[in-house]
Amino acid sequence: MKFEALKQQIQNYTGPNAQELRAIIETVSLGGQIQAAYMQHLNEASNWRDFLERIYQDDDARMQIAWTKIALLLHPGIFLERFTPSSSFEALTPNGMLAFSPKNGQADVTVAVNAPSVTVSIYMDGEINETVFDNAEYASCDSSCAGVCIPGPFSIHVLGRNVAVVPWVYAEDGFRVSQFVRRCLA
Repeated sequence: MKFEALKQQIQNYTGPNAQELRAIIETVSLGGQIQAAYMQHLNEASNWRDFLERIYQDDDARMQIAWTKIALLLHPGIFLERFTPSSSFEALTPNGMLAFSPKNGQADVTVAVNAPSVTVSIYMDGEINETVFDNAEYASCDSSCAGVCIPGPFSIHVLGRNVAVVPWVYAEDGFRVSQFVRRCLA
């Protein structure tokens, strides 16, 4: 498929999420051309939906902003299956709240959930695309949740009855650097 044909298909689309589709095309293009990272997906695609699905199925693209937009558009609620947590556990959520209790005596960090129980999955920094979540809470030190100790600091993301916890990794200069970025720079 040619990039001009893809752009034309998207421009002609008037169905639901037309604006989101146009935003995805802007994300995968640069200077009016498709970015090199998405050229193979475009060459193998037969239409705009096939193009987006090819990006979504590409494991190497999972950490990209374009992948995030495609996942939220085409596969909301199920895209977490594309990431493998280091560990996970079930937790009860009385009153719709899940608490993370810091080991240093600070106040609990709580997140609202809309389920009587949730699956809490722990992903090492860089093992999940955190941009797929609308918001995050943060715990600044080691904490426990449902009796499980989680090394801090970490971010907490809620999506339905799934809670993703991402302990942070720090560079020598004290700034958070994901393991994914470290692998890319190595």
